[in-house]
Amino acid sequence: FLLLFLFIYTVNNAQELEILKKIGTDIPNSDSGLAQNFRGALNDDGNLYFKASNKGWYNAIWKTDGTAEGTIKLFEEDQLDLWTNFHFIDDGILLQTREGPNNFIYYNIDNDSFTDLASLSGSYIVKLRKYGDRFMMLIKAGNTAELWVTDKTAAGTFKLGEVGEYHNSMKFYCSSRGAVVYNSSSFVDYDPVFYNSQTQEFTELVEYFASFDSLDQVNDVFIH
Repeated sequence: FLLLFLFIYTVNNAQELEILKKIGTDIPNSDSGLAQNFRGALNDDGNLYFKASNKGWYNAIWKTDGTAEGTIKLFEEDQLDLWTNFHFIDDGILLQTREGPNNFIYYNIDNDSFTDLASLSGSYIVKLRKYGDRFMMLIKAGNTAELWVTDKTAAGTFKLGEVGEYHNSMKFYCSSRGAVVYNSSSFVDYDPVFYNSQTQEFTELVEYFASFDSLDQVNDVFIH
């Protein structure tokens, strides 16, 4: 099996393919060798970052600028299936590993450095969303759903609180004013929760709405 990373470009209104790099030359031991986590968004430095496997075993992070010379492997896990979760953001990668006292890590693409952020052992980042100049995360910790926040520093990475029992159909959205967590399954009994950024408190969404006198006030908070 040969896995190639191809760059598509247009010449005279016709698409051609250029081989940039041979990434995999062996039969992958699992789907992790097929670069199924390829990301199509550019980072702040203009490069495209993606996950792939050199020989179908150890996962690695690659980057490309669209040229053969600029398609390189940056780093690779040193244990099989060490990485459990990662998120490509504008200026780096937020990476969660299976082991270690600080297994939530930030990789900075500007200075090629790693920063240990927090211990998330036994937990899993379900969803990560932009939260002002930070990031808010919905985390599955056993059977409990938690909200965390990070500014990509150890001091600025911490748990905001618990939002109830975790369900696979949970949805999570946030803005600078706070976050809403609810369950999209009609078969699950769960009261939507609102996290208020100003008061740093959790409350049931229905209870929070009851504090408004009119729909215009709700619009002022959530839309304007």
